[in-house]
Amino acid sequence: MYFMKIAIVGGAGFIGTNLYFYLKKKKHQTKILDNLLIKGNLRYLPNKDIIKCDLLKKNELEKKLKDFDIIINLAGQTGVIQSNLNPLESIKKNIIGFLNLIEIVKKSKVRTIINASTGGAIYGDTKKVSAESDYSKPLSIYGLTKDFNEKMSKIIADEKKIIHLRFSNVYGPYSLHKMSLIHNAIKSNMLGERLKINGDGKSKRDFIYVEDVCKIIYKLIKSKSDIYNVATGKSYSILNILNILKKNNNCPNIFYTTSNKNEVRTVTISNKKIKNKLNVNNKFFTKVDIGINKTISWYKNNF
Repeated sequence: MYFMKIAIVGGAGFIGTNLYFYLKKKKHQTKILDNLLIKGNLRYLPNKDIIKCDLLKKNELEKKLKDFDIIINLAGQTGVIQSNLNPLESIKKNIIGFLNLIEIVKKSKVRTIINASTGGAIYGDTKKVSAESDYSKPLSIYGLTKDFNEKMSKIIADEKKIIHLRFSNVYGPYSLHKMSLIHNAIKSNMLGERLKINGDGKSKRDFIYVEDVCKIIYKLIKSKSDIYNVATGKSYSILNILNILKKNNNCPNIFYTTSNKNEVRTVTISNKKIKNKLNVNNKFFTKVDIGINKTISWYKNNF
């Protein structure tokens, strides 16, 4: 079996940490490249596999990426609210950083880039089930930067393979995201704090367990350039999720505030394309109540 050299850029965060452990189990030579501005998961990761770098420092980045076969790019600014408050920072981190990555890869032996895009923010607020072929209608600077990167790579990537993955709402162990509902609910309950919910709790999201995301990324490594929704195909309201947490006595006290102006209210994402590509059915995806229970267990063992 051929063991690949894989770089996870932005790999010290939530998805990257899970993916690192998943790829190591598969015996691939895996390194994390990260600017290390967020320290949260470093205590779980071995120092020998962490390389400090910044996507905006092109010359430094080029030296550190030259020996890899596969690059999985999870780096960038991720918050919808934050991106609208500081558009320039989002453009620098998400677009300029990704452009640097493509230009470096074009001159290197790297065969494939797998790039984290977004399902929740790229389609806009629509009542229909969103498929990859639908027009993108981002409502935030964050969604706009991801949409731009997908289109840009088609023009400038030449012969290099770039696979864009439009993630729905990913949850699970090692989550650090301050905007993650499940992470915040579990943590607030453990700390005895109240949880703020924007809006009335009826907003719907597609929640996918992080281990399923890792499996999908791994299965797509040898694929051709394309765009895939990475989602379960089923949406749950915030109230649905809170009710699941209540059944396990893990729901904190809630208070509701005005919803955010640029927040997408309903996200329902088709996963037909990814299921056909991987030849899987809905049983492949972790049921949300099981995934939440696994997440709760992890938090109880690590906090």
